[in-house]
Amino acid sequence: MKIGRSLQVIKIGKNNFTDEHLSCIAYQKNLKEIYLKCCCSISDNGVLTLVKNNPGLDTVSIAKSITLTDESLSHIFNNLDIEYFDCSNVPITDEGLCYIRENNTHLKYLTLSRCIKLSKLSALRLESHIMENLLSVKLSACTRLVSDDMALFLEGTPNLQCIDLSYNYYLEDDDILKMINNIPLLTSINLRNCKITESTVIGLSDLVHLKNIDLGNTSLNSDIDEEPLLSFFENNRNIQTISITSISKNVLSSCLQNSMNLSKLDISSYKGRINGLEEHFSNLGNLEKLTLSNTHRFNDISLITDNCPRLSYLDISENS
Repeated sequence: MKIGRSLQVIKIGKNNFTDEHLSCIAYQKNLKEIYLKCCCSISDNGVLTLVKNNPGLDTVSIAKSITLTDESLSHIFNNLDIEYFDCSNVPITDEGLCYIRENNTHLKYLTLSRCIKLSKLSALRLESHIMENLLSVKLSACTRLVSDDMALFLEGTPNLQCIDLSYNYYLEDDDILKMINNIPLLTSINLRNCKITESTVIGLSDLVHLKNIDLGNTSLNSDIDEEPLLSFFENNRNIQTISITSISKNVLSSCLQNSMNLSKLDISSYKGRINGLEEHFSNLGNLEKLTLSNTHRFNDISLITDNCPRLSYLDISENS
């Protein structure tokens, strides 16, 4: 296999991609990004060859390359100045996090989703260590992590803007509130499938920079208590993307009337009636993506689409 010498980005997603193939990616003087998704025939030694030959790499993804271990993290972080790293679905352990901790000066974007062997996220930092450059961390479905330990880690990320905690079913209101107290600059949070209620929404209202939020499939039930969500939309008018289920018609109305900057709205599985709310969609002049799947409670979709001049994506699947 021959690879040119002027490449800046390489994406590979093949089970039969081997260390021999990796050795062909040598001395790419302009190479900055490499994505090795589902490369299940490569080894830690192959990763070492790759990083030794390409010292200019600052973006590396080994997502779903399940044959790799903590040793690959050692090779990557000891030889490169990494800004973006994704090892989701890789069987790394707490020991592997220590290699990130020792060499994370440039790290801005970190994805550890579905790394199910991780149990101690605070291994990423010493007591006084601050990861001041970290802007985004994704911890979806890291089911062995403990909330107190996650909060301790977040104390060392003062500039964090994005966090993904989705599919951590054990996280409850107190857990989330403890974490967000440490990240006041947060602009994006994903809490899908977490065990949260209206108490978390009250805490989110204090995040003045928040723009993107996913509350899909949580324990929220605004039919029982509307006030926290009504207050949230009245006080957080800069929201740009939101996904939310199990909301009342009053809450949806408040969302439509107050979220004038909204570009993406997902209310799939909403069980109330859209009828009577169509005119409120005229407030959403920036709306580009709308998901109404499995709602089945509107008469004429054109009453919505005609009010949204920028709408380019519409999902009304699974509606009767």
